[in-house]
Amino acid sequence: LRQMAERPNMVGLAVGIVENGRITFLSGYGETIEGSGERVTADTVFRWASVSKGVAATMVAKLAEQGKVNLNGPVASYVPTLKLPAAAEYRATVGDMLSHRLGLYRNAYDNKLEEGQDPHMLRQSLSELNLICPPGTCWSYQNIAYDGASELVETIVQQPYERAVRQMLFNPIGMTSGSVSQQGLMSSSSWARPHGAGRKQLEDSDTYYKVPADGGGNRNIKDKARWMSAER
Repeated sequence: LRQMAERPNMVGLAVGIVENGRITFLSGYGETIEGSGERVTADTVFRWASVSKGVAATMVAKLAEQGKVNLNGPVASYVPTLKLPAAAEYRATVGDMLSHRLGLYRNAYDNKLEEGQDPHMLRQSLSELNLICPPGTCWSYQNIAYDGASELVETIVQQPYERAVRQMLFNPIGMTSGSVSQQGLMSSSSWARPHGAGRKQLEDSDTYYKVPADGGGNRNIKDKARWMSAER
């Protein structure tokens, strides 16, 4: 609550506490929309933004457990659209992609994604850049390249990424609010809108839903707590 008071762009939040693998507290505070009177509850769905990357990595790791993916294998074998400078996609591994060690500069081509360009085409054009280090030797945060994980999953399981995540990760642990799309967020009975300076409501952009493994997840605090419990 103190954080809400100190941050002029925050109008609501939800809190969950997991102790020794058990959910011991769930509550919502504030509003979903400034001045609306619609209270945030434990059922209010929020965008997970880049926390979605942990879901993608877990999904790929699950496929690796099943022997369908080699985390140490070249990423070129699993993500056809990912092209790196100097054909480094044949040296970079799937693990490198999931740990931001592809050798690209930070947030490569995020600006072009935000301009509305297609992420699959952007992944191919990453080859036009210069490496800042050999793959696997330095860390540099990525979004366009990281979403190669959703392409990998769809290629292996032969179904849309969201459906695969629901069936293999969310449903088994009882996550009922989980979705990986803007439609999934906006169809929720209660969902938190984005706000900016002065607590002014902003348009909910679909930009990062186009890279679902990177930033396309939505969940309420109940399911976030269930996810935390499962991670233990």
